[in-house]
Amino acid sequence: MDKRVGELERLVGSSSTTLDETAPLPPALLPLLTRINTQLTLLTQPRHIDSISRRLKLLLSDLERVSSASSAQAQKRASSNGTGTAAVVGAHDNLLPLLTRLAPSLPHIPHILTRLRTLSALHASAAEFQGTITTLEEEQRRTREALDALNGAVAEVESSLEANRGTVSG
Repeated sequence: MDKRVGELERLVGSSSTTLDETAPLPPALLPLLTRINTQLTLLTQPRHIDSISRRLKLLLSDLERVSSASSAQAQKRASSNGTGTAAVVGAHDNLLPLLTRLAPSLPHIPHILTRLRTLSALHASAAEFQGTITTLEEEQRRTREALDALNGAVAEVESSLEANRGTVSG
């Protein structure tokens, strides 16, 4: 147990706990684990994955528009020696705040997309498994109904045999 806690502290970065009064205490493990758990919960729910996927698609399309606008602006500058149109400059000014807002997230996008792809495959497998379970439950229900019908027929035959036995002996 101590090895596990030590390994967890090493991974989280709080294993260098010293009782020195000048050094700040490392962050508590429980809030960190709770935060990681909530993030994992969010990333494993299909509706959140769909929402993240839609946001990423919108962001990528915005980035493509910014890129095309900036390349078009660069071409116009090269062809007209720096005299740009007001529309291109306005579009560039509108998309620049979006790009600055997205810049910190750009390194994480490939990892998020990879995670979304793996989770999408996992959810597809889960849906297929659910379909298989539903089919099996339906087959089990039909088998149970057939078995109940056979039990009823056997009970009817047994009661008929008892009645016939009573008639023959009586």
